[in-house]
Amino acid sequence: RYKFNKVFNTYNAIINYEIPLEKRQYDGEKLAIFNSAGFLEIAIYKSNLETVGGASTLLGLKYRDTIMIEFEDIEPPEFIPINP
Repeated sequence: RYKFNKVFNTYNAIINYEIPLEKRQYDGEKLAIFNSAGFLEIAIYKSNLETVGGASTLLGLKYRDTIMIEFEDIEPPEFIPINP
């Protein structure tokens, strides 16, 4: 079971640019994003299936696997609709 605290609207939104470059450690972080097709995409930031693996191997997911999304009663996720 994996927990995502925020749904991002772009891949680089995971990065906090207020942190100095040498202290940023986002490679390999899991992220959820609504992609250009409007689907929720689960990914690993800067992953590579040829070397370290991606969401499919690191999270044990296969293409078209069924996942369950459970929303908690907290602040709504920060995202911008792709198709207004």
